[in-house]
Amino acid sequence: MRKFYDDYGWVIAIFVFALVIARAFWGRAPFCGTQEEQCLREWLSASGGWVALAVGIPSLIFLQKQIKAAIAGNENSAKILLRRNYALAKKVDSRSDFIAMNAIGLELSINAQQPGFVASPPDRSQVAFKLDLIVDLLQEGAFDKFEEEIEFPSPFNAETLRRRVHNIKVSLEPLSTITLTDEIRKDVLHFCHSAQQYAVCCKDIAKRFVAEADEMRGIPRHESDHSET
Repeated sequence: MRKFYDDYGWVIAIFVFALVIARAFWGRAPFCGTQEEQCLREWLSASGGWVALAVGIPSLIFLQKQIKAAIAGNENSAKILLRRNYALAKKVDSRSDFIAMNAIGLELSINAQQPGFVASPPDRSQVAFKLDLIVDLLQEGAFDKFEEEIEFPSPFNAETLRRRVHNIKVSLEPLSTITLTDEIRKDVLHFCHSAQQYAVCCKDIAKRFVAEADEMRGIPRHESDHSET
């Protein structure tokens, strides 16, 4: 029916308009039966409905096309956004592994200061260097975008972790020795735990988003798992 109106709606409108013009030109005799007293009333009633229909159909067709175009535009925008966020989630998933790996490595090296560890603990410059490795990953922009566009992790976010690293590095500067104080060591260990928790949380959110996106795109789960490997 919609295709019919798209193709022939203008024909109907012209026909009704021509009928009204013909009625005005030839008068009521060719169009009225024997009941002349009802002619004007019936034609006004009938032509009123046809005129409304003739005017309404093109308007509905035009409105329908506008709605269809708007829906198509929204679908395209949604596809572009989904594709962009899909790539973002994949990137955060991968970067989260590096954050967790560096945080675990720093934690193990800090614990080497405790009895029972053979390796020597890191000095100030080594700790600052390893903290910078984590901050560099957090400053790429992917995690901030991820928190804004997909989901905000809790209870930590990228900005909170960056501020904590800054505060730790500020406390490292005035040290007169290369070794860490107990207070700074505790701060670094606490940061390592927070960074690991943040990485695990982001990785979980990213994997859930990818799985949901694959489902929306009609990709079977086993194909999605195969593509990740």
